[in-house]
Formats: sequence, C-alpha cells, structure tokens
Amino acid sequence: MSQAKPRLELSRAAAGGCVKVSFSEIEVTFRKAALGAGTPLGLAEDFGRVNYWLATRKIGSLSVGLAALNAFDTEDSGSVATVESEPEWNLSPQSGQKLSALYAGSSACDLLCAQHAAIHLRKVDVPLLVLVSAVLASSEYSLAIQIELLSADGTTEVVFCDCGMVRADAAVLERFTVASALDMRLLRTSSGQLRNYPVAFPAKAPDEVFTEGATVDETEWNRIEQYAKRMLVPASETSRTGAGAGEIDCD
Repeated sequence: MSQAKPRLELSRAAAGGCVKVSFSEIEVTFRKAALGAGTPLGLAEDFGRVNYWLATRKIGSLSVGLAALNAFDTEDSGSVATVESEPEWNLSPQSGQKLSALYAGSSACDLLCAQHAAIHLRKVDVPLLVLVSAVLASSEYSLAIQIELLSADGTTEVVFCDCGMVRADAAVLERFTVASALDMRLLRTSSGQLRNYPVAFPAKAPDEVFTEGATVDETEWNRIEQYAKRMLVPASETSRTGAGAGEIDCD
C-alpha cells in the first residue's frame, strides 16, 4: 500500500491567475532573485536549488522562497551576525532581526560538513528552507542529519534527512511550514538510527512531476521576477557604449 503524502499547505501570497513554468526556470529565477536581493553568488545558487527541490515536490508553491526574499529585502531578517562555538556552534542574527534562511541553511550545513557535531540557529525566519538545505547536503555528502525545531514551550519537533530522503511524520513536517522567529538545531547522526521513521519524501521526485511541469501563482511569480530584474543594468549611453565585442575581437 502506498504511503499517504504529507500535506504541506502554505497560504498563497495572492489569489491571482496561474502560469506554467519549467522547474529549471524556477531554479534560475530564484537564483537571480536572491542576487537581486543582495545575497552572495554561492548562497544564491543554494537558494535556487532549494526552491527547485520544493517545486518538484509541489510544496508551498512559490510562497516559501518568496517569504524569505521579502523578509531579507525589508531587513526584517538578516545574515548571521554572531557566531559562538561554546558549548556548541550558535548562529544568531543582529538584534531586532530574524535570521534569514537565505544564510542560515547554507551556513549550518557547511559547518556540519566540516565535521562540527551540532549547530544551533537562533530566530530562523523560514525554517522549511533550512530543512531543505539539510536534505540537499545529506544527499551530496551521504550524511544523516537530524533537524530539531525548538518551541518556546520546550517541545521539540524532529525531522531526519538521510542521503536525500526526508524521514518524519506528516504532523511534524507541518510545524516546519511556520514562518516565524524559531530556534533550530542541526546534528549529524547515524543512518542506522533512522530505520523506524517513515520516508515522507524520497531522494528523487517522481517522474510524472516533470511531465506535468510547474503551475505557479502568477502574482508570486511576477514578484520573484521583479527581484531577478534588479540584476539588470539600466539602459544608458554608458551601458550602450560598453556593449558588444571589443576592438580586439577578431571572430
């Protein structure tokens, strides 16, 4: 019997029409959007891959990545401001800000891959993006990663990433869709300890997803394209003068 797919439904950014785009276009446009919002190239590339993963699993439409872009652009969220290594690595934002998932996911996974045992992230704005960053890192480096979502009431929700698979109960995954200032903890663990946890998402998306393509909210897509267009240089006499082949071009 096939396992029921976890229902991860996020509120849509707008109730507009829909447009059809390819998954590769989603990845490239989110990468450009992150660059347009002011993130470094490496983080922008990671952001594109994260949103490609979400799109091929049909999770959250485009609203997850767009929420992170909006929070970073309005300075409601920012990059890592404080790094402490005792008793475990802690990454914290500036005072008055949340920690942007644009920075938090890649930074935490880089530290884990550098053999650090546990990383604590303070006030993460979009926890789901950090989770997907861990999924991709577990696939690329054949790791088993435990992600804990720490609530103010002391409860802990746990998801496991095992070589590109997501292992968790559907009810637990729902908690990672909350866009708020939440604390998270990432730890390296052993794959042998995860066998009793159900596979919520396999390492590879089903083939039929790529046949269907991606149907996305038009208003959300236009907003992401607006971020991407910030990379473009406005037309001017100076830009036109520098365009085209140089004087030494012989082709």
